[in-house]
Amino acid sequence: MLYCINATAEPSSGGGEVQEAVVVMAKPNADQVISKQVWTQVNLDNVESDTTSSLSGGVFKPSVSGYYQISALLNSSGSAIPVQTTLGRILKNGDQALASTNSNMRGGEDDHITSSITGLVYLDGVNDSITLEAYINSSSPKVEKEVTYFNAHLITGQGTGTGGSGGGSYTPEKMVWERYQVGSDLVTERDFDI
Repeated sequence: MLYCINATAEPSSGGGEVQEAVVVMAKPNADQVISKQVWTQVNLDNVESDTTSSLSGGVFKPSVSGYYQISALLNSSGSAIPVQTTLGRILKNGDQALASTNSNMRGGEDDHITSSITGLVYLDGVNDSITLEAYINSSSPKVEKEVTYFNAHLITGQGTGTGGSGGGSYTPEKMVWERYQVGSDLVTERDFDI
């Protein structure tokens, strides 16, 4: 049996910078009536989490470069005419970066359709920005606040440092065990590499 008493770590030859966590979760504060068959920016004014204050006016512009996992879900309602269509897209600097599949529905009054978007987008941490847009073909198109959301988070482990979670080579820290016991024998100061 191994008992550890006062384990300490010696400095390692690795290193690297740990990247800042960037997480944004937002949704509309209210239902948003939009024009029929017109791409419209979705109001993301109910911010549930924004670890780096990167979301303003519905525009996500992080200050940390890297690949971001982007996810969004649009919940729309309106009257089918005879088919209601709901599309969503993510714009990077005004150009389409990600898009949902075509969601169509035949139905009656006040039908609901959801459309999802997910994917990776590289953002430079300086100039790049992301927005969410909706397109609805309906007689009374509306983005519903319920279920509609936008999430973005930095994929960690992609820094430019050396070692650690920043990439490059890494040498594990050497653990110095000041005292340990194996069976009935007490041994002091023995080094172990983990």
